[in-house]
Amino acid sequence: MAELLKREKRILYIHGEANIGGAERELLTWLKYLDRERFLPFVVCPDQGPLVAELDHLHVPHVFISLPAWRKFFHIFWRPFAIVRLVRVIRQWHIDIVHVNDYWWAPLGIVSGWFTGRPCVVHVRQEIEPRKVSQYWLNKGNVIIPVSYSIGEVMRSAGACSENLQVVQSGIAFRKDPSSSSSHETLSILSEIKGPPVIGTVANLFPRKGLQYLVEAVGQLRPSFPQIFLVIVGAGDDEYEGQLRTQVSHLELTSHVLFTGYQEQPEIFLAQFDVFVLSSVVEGLGIVLLEAMALGKPIVASRVGGIPEVVEHGKTGLLVNPADVGDLCRGLFTVLQDPEMGLQMGKNAKKRVAEYFSVERMMEQLYEIYEGAGQ
Repeated sequence: MAELLKREKRILYIHGEANIGGAERELLTWLKYLDRERFLPFVVCPDQGPLVAELDHLHVPHVFISLPAWRKFFHIFWRPFAIVRLVRVIRQWHIDIVHVNDYWWAPLGIVSGWFTGRPCVVHVRQEIEPRKVSQYWLNKGNVIIPVSYSIGEVMRSAGACSENLQVVQSGIAFRKDPSSSSSHETLSILSEIKGPPVIGTVANLFPRKGLQYLVEAVGQLRPSFPQIFLVIVGAGDDEYEGQLRTQVSHLELTSHVLFTGYQEQPEIFLAQFDVFVLSSVVEGLGIVLLEAMALGKPIVASRVGGIPEVVEHGKTGLLVNPADVGDLCRGLFTVLQDPEMGLQMGKNAKKRVAEYFSVERMMEQLYEIYEGAGQ
């Protein structure tokens, strides 16, 4: 009986996306570094996409469940089926804690927790409108984890209980040599990068990333930097990507912009950038910012969400107004025309990530939440 009471806590991670972006990379980081003597991970996710291959690689048990969108009316009939399956999984795997990896699926996890008597932890990774706190039941979870203090403040003002809110800023692990295991396909894509200067971003291709403003800025900077080259790493909304490619063509930037598509090792491309750019119009924190900073890259990023909690303006990079091509151009021009300043910003960025955004700090905060959940 004593041995049974001391067994590892079993954590069920719920995630409804198949592609890999910042949220998925952080989930994989948790799974990789989780102390298996204290916690055992299990995952619910869709039955397709690169995330599944990564789970197999990490030997994490997983089950495929399609999670219906909570706010889409025509998905209402699928919700009970998803909840029934989640409840079944929680019971079969003897799960102790349910951890929803983004608020889109929070109600499904919370209801499943109610039916099984298990506490539910919900991560909130994006800037959130106050009305969504109640719409997605974020005032009902046992623990709500915003990834930035700015998100936490919005949630408090919208009625979320302060006692249930625990900010956990993202953390990353440092890699020694991001180019040591490049595949032939990756090397082929890398060979297409021109410049200097090379500026780049890593992002899911969705409108909220503001990539159209970045493309426009490259067009405006081209007279000052004739060899400027933009690398866009990521995949996402096919329609949005089509709009970006059309924009590139209209601005006659085809030989100055490279779309790499989804890459399993985006850090290999980050290593090629002279400046990393995050032109988001909404952003929770920006894990990719941490990855770029860890590689010593100066940053030009939008002043939105939790980004100012990561980037120190004038020290590790420059913050610019969102959806403002002119301000983005000025920020990029300032860094590009002074390489020495860019190098110093990169050194400062690397130091800041090591001091404040380590994977060890993040994991210890998660452990404290898991130990306290349900008590």
